Amino acid sequence: MTPPTLSSEYASDARLKEHVEGSHGLPDTYTTVVTRVKLAQQFCDHARDLTRGCERLVHDQHLQQQGWAAVLANLEDSTSAFRARAELFQQNYNQYLGTRQDFIQLLQNFREDLSLLAKIPIVPALLEVIDSGSIKSDSSTTSGAGGKVLVRESEEEVQPKDPVTLLQWILGQR
Repeated sequence: MTPPTLSSEYASDARLKEHVEGSHGLPDTYTTVVTRVKLAQQFCDHARDLTRGCERLVHDQHLQQQGWAAVLANLEDSTSAFRARAELFQQNYNQYLGTRQDFIQLLQNFREDLSLLAKIPIVPALLEVIDSGSIKSDSSTTSGAGGKVLVRESEEEVQPKDPVTLLQWILGQR
């Protein structure tokens, strides 16, 4: 990449040089002094133009430097944020890999666990405690012979019911 250049008119520099060389041969008169003063003013104007151009270049360079500093700061912030997210991802992934086999085992044994839960009866006395503590209903349960649960719809009527399994109780809690 080439640095910016000052766009000055080279023809203007060559023209001023020609005027200076031409003024060397002028006689020592008032007109020569006036001509040389005008030439000096042209040099001064040209120098001001060059100075303004240089100041503009310096200002542009300063803005460019500020822009690049902002780009680098933004890039560093983005890199830091990405590193933090990558580290968090790596931690979560390692944690997942550590527990993955447990989850696979849990899923593989799920049918067996369901059939086991379907075979485990809940003790009728436990149902009474659960029903009296958390669920208020019209019917009350009492234990009967053979582990069967007796459901009392009213004060006089007692009907035997199959024992409630743990799976049935869990499904009924929804």
